[in-house]
Amino acid sequence: MFILPRVVIAGLRCAVCLYVPIMAAGALYGQSVQEVLEAADRIYADTPTFSAQVDSRTVRFEPVSGQLDGTPSYNAVSTQYKRMQIRVRRPNAYWLSIQSAVEGGSGMPDSAAITRGQSQGWSVFARQDNGTASRGYYEGPRFVSQPLGNEPFMVMVSARMGGRLDADLVLRHFQVRPAGTGGLKPLGLIEPELIGSETLNGSSTYRIIAKTAAGSPILLWVEQSSFLIVRSIMQYASPSMSKRQVIVEESFYNRQQLNPSFSAADFNLGKSPPPEPLSAEQMGFISIPELAKLAELPPAVDAEPAGMPATPVPPKPASPPVVAAASPPPAVTGQSLSYQNMSSIVLIEGEGGAATGFMTKIRGVDFIVTNLHVLSGSKKVTIKNLNGQELSVAGIFGAAGSDVAIIRTTSAPQGEMVLAQDVFASSQIGDRVVVVGNRLGGGVATQTVGSIMGIGPTRVEVNANFEPGNSGSPIFNLRTNEVIGVATYAETRPVNAGGNSRGAVAVPEKRWFGYRIDSVVKWEAIDLGKWNAQGERIAKFREASKALLAIVNFDFKTARMTPPFGPLIDKLESNYKSAGTNKMTANGFVKDFFRVVQSLSALGLKDLESGDYYDYYRTSLYWDTSIPAQIEFRKELIKSLERYEADTSAYMSRLRNGG
Repeated sequence: MFILPRVVIAGLRCAVCLYVPIMAAGALYGQSVQEVLEAADRIYADTPTFSAQVDSRTVRFEPVSGQLDGTPSYNAVSTQYKRMQIRVRRPNAYWLSIQSAVEGGSGMPDSAAITRGQSQGWSVFARQDNGTASRGYYEGPRFVSQPLGNEPFMVMVSARMGGRLDADLVLRHFQVRPAGTGGLKPLGLIEPELIGSETLNGSSTYRIIAKTAAGSPILLWVEQSSFLIVRSIMQYASPSMSKRQVIVEESFYNRQQLNPSFSAADFNLGKSPPPEPLSAEQMGFISIPELAKLAELPPAVDAEPAGMPATPVPPKPASPPVVAAASPPPAVTGQSLSYQNMSSIVLIEGEGGAATGFMTKIRGVDFIVTNLHVLSGSKKVTIKNLNGQELSVAGIFGAAGSDVAIIRTTSAPQGEMVLAQDVFASSQIGDRVVVVGNRLGGGVATQTVGSIMGIGPTRVEVNANFEPGNSGSPIFNLRTNEVIGVATYAETRPVNAGGNSRGAVAVPEKRWFGYRIDSVVKWEAIDLGKWNAQGERIAKFREASKALLAIVNFDFKTARMTPPFGPLIDKLESNYKSAGTNKMTANGFVKDFFRVVQSLSALGLKDLESGDYYDYYRTSLYWDTSIPAQIEFRKELIKSLERYEADTSAYMSRLRNGG
């Protein structure tokens, strides 16, 4: 019962749950954003040995005098670069080479800015399995080695690996801890959203925005094939400074190896040669003005050093991927609508959450208008007006080919909301609109203003950034005093802003859409029990597809959670083990397994293809509830299973190696 964010990736639309179809290795894979983050967390948490090179940059931005239009601007006042070479063998053995360079002044992003008279430092830390720890560094040409106790070693290394606010999502999994303490920290991100895909260093990545547990916005790139985090950008404010600064931390995780083979010698301090001076160009960072754009900080006009080529400036996204700690809320008016208009607003609650509706007349009959997706998962919905009076539900109807519901009520009509009879004829692009409703499910009606951005045959686009809870809110044209649409979903898509040494720079653009009511040509009666039963059948089919995907990805732990795959997997592993070195017998067991799984994968397809379902499920824009999308995804999974049956060598290899 929330505004449904839709994400467009590679031309495919998907739903609020963000199971995004991705073409990879000849198969169509789908993941939810939460599953992607959980997979990344499990990979790092379950890795006993790890090595990587981590290049990071911390830039401090300071507000300067505003531009002519009053927009605040920021200039980079200092930049710190760091390169860390890391080897870890849990729980005791570590080897870290840490190199840093601090640059003050204008924040120039070229290599000369780092190497000209700026402070540079390097040191190496090592601890062996027996607990012997030491530190090495250079004093001029002389290499100095000094022993360290366990406590100083843990303090010094953990501080360098954890970063400010424990922000480094990869390295904090490997922080030095006393033996037996355990308790690895998970990613701990909140409000994650998948905003696109991007090629980075030749690999396809998911691009995700979220917040850390401390509330700091963060932008992540997660490799689609391995779920390794390969880049991150986090922003937070520094209120302790005399001037309020905004800090942006960017990290690249290069040369990551899971479970490399180490010897005891790999964790000896030794005498390491001094490293080469750090180079921003060598480290592959984009220019600081481009970083400011990604972090949604308007840079000052002189932030780009003289002589540098002009940086492409991407369109300003409606909702920034990374925002300052004190980002402004949506533009909320005091009271743009009259008392009569506001009296029409109703608040809707059900098992799925909170939403909005409004009372109006359709062909002379009193109805409450909201979204169809508001009904999902609710055996009963409760509707109250702003005086707290509960309104009766006498019948529910859904628009064919649209996400609009009208609810017949026998309660006395309230307020005065008039529907536009022809939105295209009466409204114009640029007209001011207000969206009023239960924003964020707060149980109060607030008003968010904006303008019409576009008008289509079934939908309107506005820039009034409505949020979860606004599903079903009226989009009210302030010029014509008519309702032109029902606030339905937000869509985020990446906009390419040019290339750099790390691949294309893409920024998310957020858009807000509502369905027109005047374009509805057919309504069908909705029985809430039947509606929910159909939704549950689709959900069960979708969960089975997730289990099949897990089997394709050799994730037996996930697949076991969905009947009847658990017993099948247990039988496969038992049979494979009993076959021992007899490859022919083992191959037969694997083929039998995939024959059975293929047979199970066909179950439910006929029901979805020809069963009795409401039009909403057949025309839904949202991947979770779209019958065509679910059928397409299942058929692609079947193709992958058929390939495994035809050639079991890859799967048998993974079985031999324990996955």
